[in-house]
Amino acid sequence: MIVQALRRWLAAGATLAAALGMVAATPAAAETAQQQAVVALAGTAPVLVPGVHLQALLDAVHVEVVTGDTAALTALAQQPGVLGVAPNVAVDVAGFAYGRGGRGGGHDGGAQGGGTDQSSSGSSGAADTSSDSGSSGATSGDSGSSPVDGVLAPTTLGAPAGQPGAGAGVTVALIDTGVSDTPALDRASGRLVDAVDTSGLNTRGGHVVENGTFTDGYGHGTFMASLIAGGVVDGTNGTALGVAPGATVDVVKVADDTGRSSLAAVIAGLNWVATHANSVDVANLSMSVTPPTSGYGIDPLNFAVTLTRYAGVTVVVASGNTPGVVGDPGFSPDALTVGAADTTGDTPVVASFSGYGNVDGIVKPDVVAAGVNILGEMPADTVIAQQFPNGRQPNGLFRGSGTSQSTAIVSGLAALYLQAHPHANPWVVKSAIRNAATPIQPGYADGQGLVGVPGDGDARPLNTGEQGLNLRQWFSTVSYWAPVWPLARMWGARMWGARMWGVDSWDARMWGARMWGADSWDARMWGADSWEARMWGARMWGAGSWDARMWGARMWGARMWGADVWDARMWGAQIWDAVSWGDGS
Repeated sequence: MIVQALRRWLAAGATLAAALGMVAATPAAAETAQQQAVVALAGTAPVLVPGVHLQALLDAVHVEVVTGDTAALTALAQQPGVLGVAPNVAVDVAGFAYGRGGRGGGHDGGAQGGGTDQSSSGSSGAADTSSDSGSSGATSGDSGSSPVDGVLAPTTLGAPAGQPGAGAGVTVALIDTGVSDTPALDRASGRLVDAVDTSGLNTRGGHVVENGTFTDGYGHGTFMASLIAGGVVDGTNGTALGVAPGATVDVVKVADDTGRSSLAAVIAGLNWVATHANSVDVANLSMSVTPPTSGYGIDPLNFAVTLTRYAGVTVVVASGNTPGVVGDPGFSPDALTVGAADTTGDTPVVASFSGYGNVDGIVKPDVVAAGVNILGEMPADTVIAQQFPNGRQPNGLFRGSGTSQSTAIVSGLAALYLQAHPHANPWVVKSAIRNAATPIQPGYADGQGLVGVPGDGDARPLNTGEQGLNLRQWFSTVSYWAPVWPLARMWGARMWGARMWGVDSWDARMWGARMWGADSWDARMWGADSWEARMWGARMWGAGSWDARMWGARMWGARMWGADVWDARMWGAQIWDAVSWGDGS
């Protein structure tokens, strides 16, 4: 079964071969070709066999990245402590709408969806993210030239957004294409800090780099950084460019200067954040990949989001730019998922391109934020700037639309809340932002509504939106996620017992003082308002949810996690190819 699954993986076709950097060959040659794989582990220690080379150990998210041939990977998959093996597929940070977006006008930007960036032709992927536009929130350029049609992020929220020092003392990890120095935010200020470059994991033999200057040749990350923490620049008339201009941005570079990333690189970025959770408060992932199936469910990427949140970091993720669909990892119950609003008219509405959906009983996105005609920094020598010249405004700022921008705005908003409430954990931050939102549209496309600045009382009641998760349905989709997964040993004692949840896994890095200490577990978080019956009573933890019917043999036994579930249908080429993992923001 396992050998057959790996052979199907290798023979799945040219798309996967290209994504893995392999050359099509005869079956015999393919079986001996070296390829990258992402290996899910039951613990934090690496598991290896002869013929498998360890490229990176991502212990905080229980993953190792390896290279090996078919026989070696087959042997590895059968080892105790290995939960699964999957190909390291490509992730492309494709273009989104640059130029004019919004209600009622022409479209001169790009489009966004899965697949390879084709922005030179004005589109990228299959899903158009532009909504054609009128203009509002216009800002005049200092040069006296034609008016600038765009929206400054802080103006969509009000005080203290954009004010001097807003967000000071809070660190946001930007998992993206790197960040270059701009007038709005530079390294000399001390508020732009190089953290890690994981883009080396896109190729066999590459590695994670933790020393260097991780600049941005593509442009996406620099744009997002300016929306999170950019200061006052020419063309903003004294208003800061970012929501939290006092915050610090950690540069977590997961894509190269062409915008290309991979599953391993993105997970490695989250691993760095989880490992450094004592110094990181918010993680911004303005990136959304197409769901691999028609259903939603657990997978390695959104599970890494879960582990990062449990490390004490609020993870803010884009919903994606495909209406009626929520991208991965935005459909993770643990993510603070953000859709886009069009604020360019008299009344804000959900942007026509904003992703949304009902994810196994949970409404996504959690909130929407301004995402049309947003003004930010874009260095002139970046790929995006050169491919989308119409995005450049008379005042030198760049204009873009998409849920990427909305996500950056909400990460800045989370920084504002954490500045005022430094001991709030991710559940409190998520609740406060959800509770402070104002509904703008019937239905669930706007989640809890358009964001506003949360106040002291907005964290209560605890409102993470996760109580309605249908766990059986959430886990049922695992049958689409891996070519090689051992039998019920995955979720048995070795997975959920001491090896998974014991000292080696749940040490101080994951459950330290910031997360579970007195500051987090005090009455504000875990008192009556949080642990009351509505949240943790019979509806959540009672007989109806947590009894043998849910967690007994039928759920966790061989029928759920056995060979029939974790076979090639899960992680095959049709699921993990570049088309599926193109950025949706």
